[in-house]
Amino acid sequence: MTDFTIKLTGTEKDDYIKDRFPEPEPTPEPTSGTARDIINAFEQTNHLGGLDTVYIIGDSDNWDEFIENATQAIYETEVIYYHVAMAYLSENDPSLGESLALASEQGVEVDSLSSGILATLHLQQEMLSELYEIEEFEDSIFED
Repeated sequence: MTDFTIKLTGTEKDDYIKDRFPEPEPTPEPTSGTARDIINAFEQTNHLGGLDTVYIIGDSDNWDEFIENATQAIYETEVIYYHVAMAYLSENDPSLGESLALASEQGVEVDSLSSGILATLHLQQEMLSELYEIEEFEDSIFED
């Protein structure tokens, strides 16, 4: 085997990059009108729009499974940066009353509290509340 370098320029370089690193397949849009309605409902909420609704719907066979998958995705959501957590808390829970109550309910020790934990707990609670507000779609999304 020999070592050599080939200099690619212009369209040769572009073609090489396209062949070597193909674009990822776009996520398919759901064909069901009701699935589209759920995605729109998620996007219109304050907090649920960040979830991968298409994946959650596609990975669910019935409403209970959909709620379970969405709930799991919510519990995997975290606020990890200090400045993001502080901005979230100052806008959504400036007194920290709700966040501290949630932390207490879940048994979080005082010495392990941080703005990220408080913001995450509050955000997850808000997302769960919004999730249960879209139950109007229960009867129509998963037709037997």
